[in-house]
Amino acid sequence: MIFLRWMFWRVLRWQLVAFAAIAGLMLMVDWVEEGAALAREGAGGGQALLLASLLLPGRLIQAAPLAAAAGAALASLELRRTQEWQALAAAGISPVKRLAPFLVAGLLVGVSTLVSNETVVLTAASTYSRRLSTLVGGGIRDGQVAWLSSGRHIFRISDPAGESLGAVTVWTLDDGMLVSMAWASGLEWTGSRWEPMDASQQQETPWHGVPDGFPFLAKWQALPSPDDLAAELGTDRLASRSWTSLKKDPRPSADAELVGRWSRALGCVAAVLLGAAVPLAWGARAWLVMAAVAPVFSWELLAAVAQVVAGQGLVPAWTVALARLLVAGLATAMVCYLLYRPGHAG
Repeated sequence: MIFLRWMFWRVLRWQLVAFAAIAGLMLMVDWVEEGAALAREGAGGGQALLLASLLLPGRLIQAAPLAAAAGAALASLELRRTQEWQALAAAGISPVKRLAPFLVAGLLVGVSTLVSNETVVLTAASTYSRRLSTLVGGGIRDGQVAWLSSGRHIFRISDPAGESLGAVTVWTLDDGMLVSMAWASGLEWTGSRWEPMDASQQQETPWHGVPDGFPFLAKWQALPSPDDLAAELGTDRLASRSWTSLKKDPRPSADAELVGRWSRALGCVAAVLLGAAVPLAWGARAWLVMAAVAPVFSWELLAAVAQVVAGQGLVPAWTVALARLLVAGLATAMVCYLLYRPGHAG
């Protein structure tokens, strides 16, 4: 048990190394992209680096299976080169028990992706939206809620999605003073203007009992068209929304994102086992790290394509999990079998 605990910490150390390496690469790429976009607004490299760092948690979640496989492969490569794996075999410890530390590390990585999606990623995405709005203007998107200033009106929009909006609240200002607040249960685009979905589900509250003279229709027309509104608010990043928020979203893309999250967590477990098994089965050669990561990249790419197609409603959402876990299961089972094949010395 002492050896297995020691192996677990070694595996965990290499996991951290792999995640740190991928994080550094992603941060540099996003820094360059954000810097190019902000240069037109006169912002400096420091602001671009801050925005890039706020995107990093979400990026790492997407790349978690690849990092997990690379970290496990590096750990097992070290075990083979130092003959420690063979020493454990000589001590009578079966391959299943020797792979236990890798399995625990994979479960830890998978659970961490789910927890991070509900904590760190949400906070970083919200801060990113506010910072970007401060630098370049436009609205602020925070999950399923968006804020937008248009003329003398400030809008709070729930579920902004194309040509339909959820509950909308608008505050009207006059010389910086709040004069009224209006609310509608939902708005829809008629082709030329926004109108309430249900005329009976709207109301106005004059501030200090003095109406501001703007009828409901004029308030809603202060909202830009769906295309302009999407440009103002930016892309709805489903990956940066909470689980409960996605559950309430009726769109197929939200279901596909939910399936993608839990199947990615399971995929991390398979990625760690696969990453560990390849060098252990085929020897201590450095190129086997890439050989371990390649199958993980293939099933993650397949799952990403399936998620896009499922998001369009063309296939069921569970296709995302099938694409990821079927390939992951087959690849992992095949490589782990090599550890048990007749005549294998490890």
